[in-house]
Amino acid sequence: MAGKAGIYRFRGGRLTAFGLVAGLASCASVCARPAEAIDPTEALRIYGHDVWQVEDGLPQDSVQSIAQTRDGYLWLGTEAGVARFDGVQFTVFDDRNTRGLPGRFISALFAAADGSLWIGTQKGLAHFDDHRFSRIDSPLLRDELVTAIAGTPDGTVWIATEHGLLRFDHGQLARESSLGALAGHSIRSLHVGRDDSLWIGTAEDGAARLLAGVLTRFTTRQGLSSDRVSNVFQDRAGDIWIGTDRGLNRLRDGKISLFNARRGLSSEAVLSIGESADGQLWAGTEGGGLNRLDGDRFQPYTTRQGLTNDIVQCLLGDAEGSLWIGTDSGGLERLRPRNFITYTTNEGLSDNLATSVFESRGGKLWIGTAGGGLNLYHDGRFTAYTRRQGLASNLIRALAEDGRGDLWVGTDGAGLDRVRDGHVAHFTVKDGLPNGVVFSLCSDPDGG
Repeated sequence: MAGKAGIYRFRGGRLTAFGLVAGLASCASVCARPAEAIDPTEALRIYGHDVWQVEDGLPQDSVQSIAQTRDGYLWLGTEAGVARFDGVQFTVFDDRNTRGLPGRFISALFAAADGSLWIGTQKGLAHFDDHRFSRIDSPLLRDELVTAIAGTPDGTVWIATEHGLLRFDHGQLARESSLGALAGHSIRSLHVGRDDSLWIGTAEDGAARLLAGVLTRFTTRQGLSSDRVSNVFQDRAGDIWIGTDRGLNRLRDGKISLFNARRGLSSEAVLSIGESADGQLWAGTEGGGLNRLDGDRFQPYTTRQGLTNDIVQCLLGDAEGSLWIGTDSGGLERLRPRNFITYTTNEGLSDNLATSVFESRGGKLWIGTAGGGLNLYHDGRFTAYTRRQGLASNLIRALAEDGRGDLWVGTDGAGLDRVRDGHVAHFTVKDGLPNGVVFSLCSDPDGG
């Protein structure tokens, strides 16, 4: 046996390389297949972690925005152009090699339902459709920083800037006139809710909901932790999440509750919010990396756990179950559930060299080790049984269960143990065993 790596649990699925375009070539079939749900209590070690940076073809390591178009391509907005990723290679488009792209600092991306891509830059707006980039030329957007883009099912595209909200409808760009006191104010984020309402996050005026021309505002007066809103997101349960510089706010049934450092957030400056296909809610922070909601608390995933940078600027969950992460200077990262989950001494196993695994009729999992005795895995915890609890040896070779439910333990040199109702009985060469080393055990239908 090479190395000491603990035990593994196989969750099922394909053990093949992942390709974005190939994996999403038939979007209808992929989207119709539900992703395997992940137990929220599982530690973040169940996720595999991949990183792509400049040396892998990314034009620049600060990823500002992420979108995935209907054809399966992943699009990344960076400070040096927009990159199209097929899972293997990057194709880079910038203002030097692409006509119709105003500026190389890509600040916002939106994948429309018709398969096209809207691109916000520090110098205006562009549209990519039918393999062609075209600039949206308008005095309203000339040399204007586009901060966010969103679209409604009727084809309307909303564009946020530092000076208000614009709408692109039937080929015409116009300033939205129903913002009231928010007209002309800096907008940082946009999100379209399930009821086709438009959620707006502002730089200094809280959040707002625009539905059928009616604007409803949410500020510190309504219980928001701060009026500096970076992101607004609606999860699949219908809750509205509002990220601010003082924590994450959840709007449920008209009431706002706060998630901050006391509830596990590694940083209260929330920059991005997203949801993976397994139903997990994630929050990207400034300086605190990534956080995943676990019940009523957040679990951190930071540079200590392997993240390349603790400033997480954008998030996207795809139909394959992956969570794509754009960081400030760490490039593009991906978390996806592993097919194999490793359990070691870090999770409570008494020894990393596991020699045997057995599941009893009651559903309990027993693990024998080469030096740490016997381990019971139940309800997500390991309990060790060693010589201190009566075993003849801590070197376990084999495990089996007889007809009455007794557990039999074969050891390396100390014979055979029988565990019945918490009591251990020993059987050695004195009791008829030909040798004290028991390599394997098997029970027969007659109870032997």
